[in-house]
Amino acid sequence: MALRDRIIARTAPFLPEGEWIEHVFLAQTAHPFKVGLLGPILLGGRLSYRVVAVTDTAIHVLTAGSVRTTTPKRLLRTIDRATRIGPVQGLWAPITLGDERLWVGVRFHKEVRAADEWATPGTAVPPKSKPPRSSDPGTLPIER
Repeated sequence: MALRDRIIARTAPFLPEGEWIEHVFLAQTAHPFKVGLLGPILLGGRLSYRVVAVTDTAIHVLTAGSVRTTTPKRLLRTIDRATRIGPVQGLWAPITLGDERLWVGVRFHKEVRAADEWATPGTAVPPKSKPPRSSDPGTLPIER
């Protein structure tokens, strides 16, 4: 199972019923270069991880574990879907969601850009119908 699929499967139970996860990515609250220089132990409580799930109706920010960063713990905040997340560039892109500054690694920049396309009216055409759900809410069906 791909990382994205695992994150979606772990995030879906925390979201409101009927929400469809379109994009998901990980972020952290401390600047990555400070983490590299000082280490997570010296940063203490200032280093936290977030899972950001972009659904068809909202952007949800969830707290994540400090060891297993792909495992959400609780829903922290919900933001309007029309909110632009990016732009993202460089190795670590700073973004602001709500009142919190987060850093997104280059691995997830494609997800952020795709989410921003849907947030900008007229730049993307939404699908005519959502794909059928599998038995596990929030996961995409596997085509063979």
